[in-house]
Amino acid sequence: MNIRARNLLFAQFGVIAIVGGLHIVGTVNFLYWRLPWFDLVTHVLGGLWAGLFAAWILALKNKLPRMIFCVAATFLLGIIWESFEATNGIINLPKESLDTTKDLLMDTVGGLLAFYVARKITH
Repeated sequence: MNIRARNLLFAQFGVIAIVGGLHIVGTVNFLYWRLPWFDLVTHVLGGLWAGLFAAWILALKNKLPRMIFCVAATFLLGIIWESFEATNGIINLPKESLDTTKDLLMDTVGGLLAFYVARKITH
């Protein structure tokens, strides 16, 4: 594994640890229900992880991060996640379509942020 890929892998570990910690704290303390913005933070960070994952895949092939790849991969993973939630009764579509749209938008913001972070890490 090259140094760019290694650094992106470590960045992913850091982000996913933060997401996991926030999710545990948010669930135990009902923050998802008490603080309307809490879900936004976790989706941006989840998008950041997904975008870093996409950049890591490119780095494994000795390629530099590409914005379109990071954002598209993040959006696709966001759709998969929202589908998982709908299939398992966590969200109620189409009733919660606006919330799902907001979640996908925040995922995409995270993916865009990931591109810039990955570019800093790999240059």
